[in-house]
This record gives sequence, structure tokens and C-alpha cells, in this order.
Amino acid sequence: MNSAYNIQKYIPNSLAIGDDECSNAVIYANGINGFGVYMVSFGNLDANEMVYIADSLEAFFVKEEGIDIFINVW
Repeated sequence: MNSAYNIQKYIPNSLAIGDDECSNAVIYANGINGFGVYMVSFGNLDANEMVYIADSLEAFFVKEEGIDIFINVW
């Protein structure tokens, strides 16, 4: 996914870790809320457009932090 969508070209020092099965990438990146899990549209791969989800995958999947954001963005 990282190479197919050139994610590092548009958001350097990031790593795509999944998607929402629609039009958004889920990435690890350093954004406005610091390093963490963010979502960004495949159609607008811009660090300024990333939406903060959680500090980590554990916080997101285990503690369900940011699940409301993930659902509302989708």
C-alpha cells in the first residue's frame, strides 16, 4: 500500500498500516498530535489533512480510543 499510493512521497516518515475498506488510509505518522495513528484520504495524501485517531494500535484496538473518530470519518 505504501508504494502503490506513494504514501511516503506525500507524507514523509509515515507508514501505512491499513485502510478503512473505503477511501482512507490508516497510517502511523508524526502529525499535529504527535506520533500516532492517523487517517487520511487516499485522494488527498497531505500531512495537514490527517485526522488523529490514537497514540498507538493498542490504544485503538484494545482500549478502543479513537473508535468514534474512525467511525465518523468513515
